[in-house]
Amino acid sequence: MQAEMFRQLIARGADTEFGRRHGVAKHLTPEAFAARVGVQDYESFKPYIERMLAGEKNVAAPGRVTLFARSSGTTSDRSKFIPVTRESVWWNHTLGMRDVAAVYASAKPQTKIFDGKTLTLGGSYVRENGALIGDLSAVADQSDSV
Repeated sequence: MQAEMFRQLIARGADTEFGRRHGVAKHLTPEAFAARVGVQDYESFKPYIERMLAGEKNVAAPGRVTLFARSSGTTSDRSKFIPVTRESVWWNHTLGMRDVAAVYASAKPQTKIFDGKTLTLGGSYVRENGALIGDLSAVADQSDSV
């Protein structure tokens, strides 16, 4: 599963500016990717994020990124903006929650958790320049509205 996800991400990222600048190609192994791209800290990635926030397409993700999670800023006393793609919301939040629910229901067959209504309390967000920016819970919850 992880190898397949890696191949999908590499294929999608190869045609972005970040991918081209770092020699990302569809055939790369994880080891070759690590050697070419290396570890990126926020400051080295920040110029790409700023361009994505401004609405530029194909910078570090295919197309236009319209979702950004805002960190609480505990490390540097400043918020950081984390680009969030719709695909990552689907894979990490939607399917992740389904997996959690399935495991719980399997372990507790007598559960009544699915019998009633559910109240979800998400964080806050703002809309700026056609993008949704806010707490990850709000961004994930509102991802279909952008």
